[in-house]
Order: sequence, then C-alpha cells, then structure tokens
Amino acid sequence: MAKTLTASKVAPGESGKKPSPRARPRAGEGIDAADMRLRVARRLLRFGVWDTDVATGRETWTPEIEEIFGEEPGGFGGRFADFLEAIHPDDRARFAREHAARVGQGYPEFSIDFRIVRRDGAVRWINSRGVGVAGPDGKVERHVGICIDVTASKESESALGTASAQIAAALKSSKLLLFRQDRDLRYTWVANPALGFQPTEVLGQTDEEILGEAEAKPLVDVKRRVLRTGLGEHREVRVRHGEREGSFELIAEPEIGPDGQVCGIVGAAYDVSDRRRAEADREAMHRQLQDLAAHQRDALEAERGAVAKDVHDQVGAMLTGIAMKLSAMADRATPECVELKGELEELAALTRSTLQATREICARLRPAVLDDLGLAEACRWYLREWERTSGIAATLRVGKLEPEPDDSRRIDLFRILQELLTNVARHAGASAVEVSLSSARREYRLRVADDGRGMAAGTRGGFGLSGVRERARRHDGRIDIETSRAGTTVTATLPIRSPA
Repeated sequence: MAKTLTASKVAPGESGKKPSPRARPRAGEGIDAADMRLRVARRLLRFGVWDTDVATGRETWTPEIEEIFGEEPGGFGGRFADFLEAIHPDDRARFAREHAARVGQGYPEFSIDFRIVRRDGAVRWINSRGVGVAGPDGKVERHVGICIDVTASKESESALGTASAQIAAALKSSKLLLFRQDRDLRYTWVANPALGFQPTEVLGQTDEEILGEAEAKPLVDVKRRVLRTGLGEHREVRVRHGEREGSFELIAEPEIGPDGQVCGIVGAAYDVSDRRRAEADREAMHRQLQDLAAHQRDALEAERGAVAKDVHDQVGAMLTGIAMKLSAMADRATPECVELKGELEELAALTRSTLQATREICARLRPAVLDDLGLAEACRWYLREWERTSGIAATLRVGKLEPEPDDSRRIDLFRILQELLTNVARHAGASAVEVSLSSARREYRLRVADDGRGMAAGTRGGFGLSGVRERARRHDGRIDIETSRAGTTVTATLPIRSPA
C-alpha cells in the first residue's frame, strides 16, 4: 500500500486532558512560531517547499524554490506544466513518466534527482522528494514535498567519479596492485590484481588458497609479521602460480581498528618482473662481454707470446749470425782495407744493437722470464727496467707464492703490475714506489703503493684501471684503492682457485 500522510484536526480538550493555563498559548501564537521556525530552516538549509492540490492541480511554491529555479518572486505560474517547462529537456520525459507513475500509485513517498534550466541559462541539479497527504476520508488531497539544490554535491560526485575512473585507468595501465586483508588474511578489497587474476578470483580468499601454501609462503610470512608486530614492512618477494610468476616490491602496513588493535592489512605491490628480467639480461650480456674481453685478452697474450718467440728465435738468431759474420769479416780485412774494416765493425755493432732492441721488444710482448722463472722473478726484472726508464725509485718485497700461479693468473697479475706502474709514471708525480707480492688465506695479493699526489675520485674508473679491474674480475678477484695526499695504494686480490 502506498505510504501517505493523514491530515487530522484535534479539537481543544479532545485528548481528555485539560490544558494547563500556563502552557496554553495565545491564539495563533503556536502556528506563527512554527511557521517562523520553518522559514528559518528553509533559509539556512537552502530548501523550498512545494504543495500540490490534487483536486485542482494547482501548485504552490515557497520563495526559496523560486530563488532556486531563478524565478522572480511570484513568477511561477502554479501549474505542473509550468514546472515541467523548467526541467532540462534531457530529463523532462523521465520526470513526467515517473510523476505519472506516482499519481497512478497513489502518491507514494519518493525522491528524484533532475536538472533544471534557469531563466539565466544556468543548469542546476535538484533533488525533489515528497509524499501524498490524505484527508479525513483517507483519500490523497495534497502532494507535499521539498526541493533542494544539490548541484555542488553532484559536481563533487562527478569529479570523484572522474577521479576514480582516472585512478582505475591508471592502475589498469600500471603494474601497481592495491589490496586490503582482514586478520585472517582474506582479501576484502583488491584493485588491479597481478598474475592475470580477476578481483572475483581473489576476494574472500587467502594467499594460500590462491597460490598454494608453498608458493604463498614468502608473502604470508611478511604479512603475518605485520599482524604480529604492528609494524609495516617493505620487501621484494617472488611469486609463482602455475606457469605465471613475477617479482613484486611489497609494502604491507597494519590497519588499526576502532579499539586500537590491528584488524588487518592494507598494502600495495609493484610488479618489478620486467625490471628484474632486464637486469638479468643486462647481467648476462655483461658476462658475455666479460667473457669476450677475456677471450680477446687470452688470444692477444697467445699472439704476443707467439710473436715474441718467433722474433726471438728466428730474427734473433739471424741477427746474431749477421753480427758474427760481420765481425769475422772485419777481422780478416787486410791492413790496406782500413776503411772497409771500420765500416764492417760499425755494421756489426749496429746489428748487435738491433738484436738487443729486438730482445727488449720480445720481452715487452711476453717476457721469457715469466714462463721460465715464474711471476716473482718476472716482477723483479720488470721493476728494474721500469725504475731505469722512469727514474722513480722502486722496491719489491716478495713473499711465498704457494702454489705458483697458473698461466692465466700469472699473466694477469703481471699485466696488472705493468698497468699500475704505467699509471704511476704518467699521473702520480711520485718519487718512490713500493711493490709487494704474496699469497695468504687462499689468495694472491699484489700491492702497489706510491708517494704521489693521490688519485682524484673521478679518475678511478679510467681506462687503465678499468682494464685492471677486468683482469681481476675474470678470476673473481677485486681491486681496492686507498688514496690520500700522501699517495695511492692499489691492491689486487685474486683467489688461488676460482669458485666452482
């Protein structure tokens, strides 16, 4: 049955109680006071009252409705058609249909939102609500209600809806998952679930139920710790579900209930799977480049060794033979050939000088002492030559090398020494260098310390040091640099055996 109000009149004293003389108002005083309070309420709450006489169809508006609709005082025609004319064209048919339905249903209580177009062209949102008022015979005599300008609320709702849609779109195109879980770690809200899940597959479920107990353990351990300690956590976790897997930066914060206790978890998870895959690819490429560089260095060392051996054995032997032949020819020259003898002796001396230069070149390409006598003697020989050519005092301390480095480590430690001493000669401005070579704690250690001006931070990654680092890195070693105004110490540490 439609809900209506019944208008009734109660005669004085009809309640059976005699009014107190002190409480009895003067004639009209109660009605005036109530009317005044209603007017104040309408003004403060910005609503107007409308009243429709069902029998005549005549509508009455309070001034507040005229103000809301942009009408001059008394400008409303008082007919339903006049009211309908003010409604926005896009809402007019809908309003008329719903009004007709209300009439057919006996004017039940209703609430409807619609737009109007004021005389100044402004569009406003109105909420109108009302109810039928029945007379003494139970039939609806009047249709009474209010109109409220809800434009601000509608605009806020629209802005909120737009913002929500934008956030939803942004989330959908992002890799950010937002969620809320109760104390049982069941999902009560989720936005943009990961690994291809839909919200309906997640809501009401726990991580174990979704992923399986073993796969969910990294997630659950973090979340249970948050519930237990009441402290938020930020971790990276890896999650797998069937063929789908991913890495996520997880932020989990405790949700505090009205009683001050932890009642659940709110959090976010950012999918960093692509980043981790890119890092893995980059690392793999870097390793490939390192392997290629190491292969190139090995090939270069082999070529240098082969060239040095060929030049030493073949060219050296030929130059030795030429020098000996020239000396013999000079000795056999007759006294009458003094000038020829001098030229032969000069050619023999030049050949011996060429032979010595050839041997020095071969030593730089690949010192024979490195293969014949080992790393320590090769370092000792090279340091003497470097001191002679650079003019910088150099000392060497050699400890036990047990075992003797294999060919690859021996070559790289020797080349590291060469490159470090080259840097000292070119850049350090040093007057003295101390070199130490030893093995301890399953490591080979080569240290070069100079008393130069020190190394600026920006020069520590120069080409020379980059080569040094690469040589150490290929054996899982490291390069440590200590620098100050008193000079620079560079230490190369290589494990005796690389980790398997």
